[in-house]
Amino acid sequence: MWGQIERFTKVSAKRATTIGAFLETFKRKMACESINPKWCDSGSQVMSAIEDELGNIIISGERGRQFLTEIIESGKDQEILHQLYKETARVIMLVRDRLEREKPIESKLEEIIESEEN
Repeated sequence: MWGQIERFTKVSAKRATTIGAFLETFKRKMACESINPKWCDSGSQVMSAIEDELGNIIISGERGRQFLTEIIESGKDQEILHQLYKETARVIMLVRDRLEREKPIESKLEEIIESEEN
């Protein structure tokens, strides 16, 4: 799966002239109708969750969703597209690292939400 994502990223970035064009091509290649705001968090965001030494989840900041607008409107399209095309493996490794780091926290948050609902 990750090899396919890497290929789709490189192909989408190769001919794109803007981040918007890249996203449209990438979505089409991935057979994805829309991009979930959950995956749009650029890290410059307002909310973070950490697990303390006792296993408690601590959430700080404001809750809110992001839509990559600060990146899309940054005016750095060529720099970003260059990294997506020339440094594809690095970009994908960073994404995979982020997903792996978030897994334990996400599963604990889901457990907390489920226990509150019951």
